[in-house]
Amino acid sequence: MTDQNSQFFAILTAVGEAKQANADALGVPWTFSHMGVGDANQTEPSPSREQTRLINERRRAPLNQLSIDPDNASIIIAEQVIPPDVGGWWIREIGLYDADGDLVAVANCAPSYKPLLSQGTGKTQVVRLNLAVTSTANVVLKIDPSVVLATRQYVDQRIVEVLPATRPAGSYTKVTINNRGVVTGGSNPSTLSGYGITNAYTASEVDKALGFKANLNSPRFSGIPEADTAAVGTNSSQLATCGFVHGSVKALIGAAPGGLDTLVELAAALGNDPNFATTITNALADKAPITSPAFTGIPTASTADLGAANFQIANTLFVANTINALLTDPWALQPIGVPIPILSGAAQPPTNRAYRYVKLSAGDPYNDGVLFEETVSGEAPLLSARARISLTIGSPIGGNSVQLLNTERRYIRPGQSGALQDDAIQNITASITGQISTAIAVTAGGAIRFTPSNWSAGVNVEGRGIENLTFDASRVARTATETRTRNIGSNLYMRVK
Repeated sequence: MTDQNSQFFAILTAVGEAKQANADALGVPWTFSHMGVGDANQTEPSPSREQTRLINERRRAPLNQLSIDPDNASIIIAEQVIPPDVGGWWIREIGLYDADGDLVAVANCAPSYKPLLSQGTGKTQVVRLNLAVTSTANVVLKIDPSVVLATRQYVDQRIVEVLPATRPAGSYTKVTINNRGVVTGGSNPSTLSGYGITNAYTASEVDKALGFKANLNSPRFSGIPEADTAAVGTNSSQLATCGFVHGSVKALIGAAPGGLDTLVELAAALGNDPNFATTITNALADKAPITSPAFTGIPTASTADLGAANFQIANTLFVANTINALLTDPWALQPIGVPIPILSGAAQPPTNRAYRYVKLSAGDPYNDGVLFEETVSGEAPLLSARARISLTIGSPIGGNSVQLLNTERRYIRPGQSGALQDDAIQNITASITGQISTAIAVTAGGAIRFTPSNWSAGVNVEGRGIENLTFDASRVARTATETRTRNIGSNLYMRVK
């Protein structure tokens, strides 16, 4: 694990030592060309002179720069730039390769993660290897400028190298440059001719010409100055000519009625009030806005008709009348959506109030304008009748479908809300007992009746001793064309608003 006790260093490999000795002895160039980086298989590597390759090399690329340390002539600095689109691994080991592809120097370093852009972050990473050698005289760099990147420090250094070092610093108004765009000289001429300008006015000529010009600030013209005439209705800082003023006055008078085409008539129409705008503004301040007015004092309004359900203002008298009607009108107190029975002879709910009822009967005029899409299907007594509520304002159940219970002759019983059941009767049983072979000995009970045959006992076998066997529930129960409980007829009404 890397900590404060970890040691990081760079050494020549055995191959590198031999090649350096050969270069020093024979005076031949020793060319460095590539640098490799690796993650050492996530271990903490220690450089060894016996190494011929990195433990786990991740990338090998040409060097970007090879230089001698300006503070130590026996140290060479090798540099490689790793672009942002390369990475996804740790850097723990560094190798330096010569032109023959041999590993001539190896180093370890503090672990550094090189991310990829696809991981959400990216960086251009510069890897430098400082290596001590016995002599740097024969060390050269083999580089292909088309495949390497340059650091900013490298570019800045090269720019400084090509700029002239003999030019004095300063500010110049006139400079000369060479064919590469480098400034080679500068001066500060004090005359126009010094700048090569020959076709120009002198200061006295300019002063004389300015004497015939008006000031930009508060100019004072003489003679008959002219300007372009603006279009009538223009409202800007453009100069107003006599033509513009005449046209504007003519347009103003031409659009006014005969009694208001002079200033005297206009003043009279305004009550000769020099502060007419202020007077009107003060008068408007005592008026309430149309949108969200906030009245003060005791505002009054006309009383709406009882039962009105619109946007008319409700005064206290309307509220009192409505409350009194609620207390004296039982129909106004019933809940919405609850069927209410009315026996024969009782008055039905009124249709001209703020509330509204429907009669749960198909085709009834009472429901005009309130129900639509009525449907009646089946045959009596098993009828099914439905309709939809047409009210959309003031009704929480507007648009809903309702069962027309009066037409269906259906009554309400506790159970799942809206579940429909047809009629049914309890099972009625009957029995026959005795010996079938002797009809006289056979007895019937309940709803069953039969007539014994006149056949002899010897013949009456296998059930043939009985004739006219019948079943009739009315013999033991009250019957009708439908199944029903004991009831009394009524019309059901339901409040929908």
